[in-house]
Amino acid sequence: MTCAFPTTLSRRLRTRPFGILLIASLTGCPYIGNETHQDNVGDDAWVDADNDGVALEDDCDDNDANAFPGNTETCDLVDNNCDGAIDEGFPDLYVDLDGDGVGTQATDRCDASEQTATLTGDCDDNEAASYPGNVESCDEIDNDCNGNVDDGLPQLYLDRDGDGFGDLSIDDCSIAVPSSTANGDCDDNDSNRYPGNLEFCDGIDNDCLANTSDAGVATLFPGTAVAPRNLDLTLTDPAFISQRTDAAELRFCQGTYNITLIFQDNTAPLLVRGFGAVRLSPFNDGERVVSVDNSEVELNNIALVDSNATGSGSGLLCTGSTVTLNNVMFSNNMGVRGAALYASDCIIDGLQPFFLNNNAPAANGGTIVEAVDTTITWSNAEWSGNAGGASLRMIDSSADLTNALFAEGTQAALFLSGESVVSLINGDFVNNAGTDVMFSGGSSEHLSNAANVTCRSPQNTCTR
Repeated sequence: MTCAFPTTLSRRLRTRPFGILLIASLTGCPYIGNETHQDNVGDDAWVDADNDGVALEDDCDDNDANAFPGNTETCDLVDNNCDGAIDEGFPDLYVDLDGDGVGTQATDRCDASEQTATLTGDCDDNEAASYPGNVESCDEIDNDCNGNVDDGLPQLYLDRDGDGFGDLSIDDCSIAVPSSTANGDCDDNDSNRYPGNLEFCDGIDNDCLANTSDAGVATLFPGTAVAPRNLDLTLTDPAFISQRTDAAELRFCQGTYNITLIFQDNTAPLLVRGFGAVRLSPFNDGERVVSVDNSEVELNNIALVDSNATGSGSGLLCTGSTVTLNNVMFSNNMGVRGAALYASDCIIDGLQPFFLNNNAPAANGGTIVEAVDTTITWSNAEWSGNAGGASLRMIDSSADLTNALFAEGTQAALFLSGESVVSLINGDFVNNAGTDVMFSGGSSEHLSNAANVTCRSPQNTCTR
């Protein structure tokens, strides 16, 4: 049997008394209404052609299971939630050919891809560096899409040395040279000179300020590509320079420094150099000025002064090392053994070491310079005004001295013991209160005005 009720008739029947509805049901015609699927059982269930759980009467499209009230809207050109709008809530899309996130021409909002964007207004969709909101850069492109090319950029300055500061203004953005937005470089050919830089001990104006200098600055210059660093001169602890494998240089600019330097276990030669009048003295009483252990160190143009170390070598202590002394003064140092310098198993050479007014009490057999198992080679060495048992004591050591002067010593100028030999070429002994040469066996010799002499122990003789 076929039974069909127009929708209008169906609505009328539902408004009639219960008896009419019962007659319709008894005649075998199915009931079409807005009750839920669960409320209707049996063969007389309501019509839901697309099986989406919503009756024909309430479904906006009973032929599409993806369209029914309460459904979630998806971007598929269908009114999924039956609210009368299609694909609402999805942003408009625009063609974005250069992939910069801003497009131009509108396109299907459901057609999202790498060449679409949700923003529009691109002034050049073939140039990824050009879009609204971009930062303008110096590239002959309208980066921010304001209609102007390279506008609002800071003034550029030619920066030849690449230190971040220039000295010559540049108007052409396309110029192929290093540039900077900062001006004021005092030397654009030296990357170590620019405003705000630290002052280093290098003899140049690093910070570009005429009223500053590097006096009182101590700088370590590594022998590698590592940048130089200034020593912290506020510390009271010794400054250790140890286990270096590069030929570093430590520079002191003019001034007096309270510092104790310890060079230890370095495998590369190290240079210590003074610029101008440089005086080094220990920060704490009882410490020596310089210690060199298992290292190779060269000292130049420095005075080691005013130390009173506990033990040997108040000015400089050398153990198992090679030390070069060029124009180094030892002054006002006090100690019993090696008041100025004590060396054990060392090689010591150099030009113009000067020992002035150091004190090694004679009553204790004190020495100004003492060498044990050490080789010394000096030119123009001078001892003057020192107080002590011996100006230079050699124990199983050798010394070749050219143009050496032993003057105004209170006791022996030279003291030789063990297997020692001292050779003087153009040397002299002047105004020493004691003997010129003394041997451990007790014998001695006066050698004033003896220009060339060689003294040997244990032979205890000097030959001219």
